[in-house]
Amino acid sequence: MFWLRESRTGAGRHLDLPGAVLVTAGLATLAYGIVQTEEAGWTDPATVLTLLGGLVLLAVFVTVEARTAAPLMPLKLFRTRAVSAANVGIMLCGSSSFGMWFFMTTYAQNVLDYTPLQAGLALVPSSLSVILGSKLAPA
Repeated sequence: MFWLRESRTGAGRHLDLPGAVLVTAGLATLAYGIVQTEEAGWTDPATVLTLLGGLVLLAVFVTVEARTAAPLMPLKLFRTRAVSAANVGIMLCGSSSFGMWFFMTTYAQNVLDYTPLQAGLALVPSSLSVILGSKLAPA
């Protein structure tokens, strides 16, 4: 805080409303489609159309972001090899962690005969270690 200087360019930042609406609608539609697979299945036309709709909205988002003057997500950022590699690494670590929690919960309930509450409480140490690690990692 003592070594950083204020650095404002003077030009205000403009809200990329179309980009914000498109990415929110695309991700929400995609999430809704994934949730619908539990009831309807992956091959149900409503599920497939919902998932495709979410992907189309996200594709339109990328197109809009490529053409707007002040994008919500500057696509040129992904041209940097280090940024792209870090994003892939974070995606792989995150997806494996979330998969681990799912399988640990399933194992605790189906093999160890834990109740849902017991299974959730059994995952508290791993969740706390993630929180602690995220606080210690920047240091």
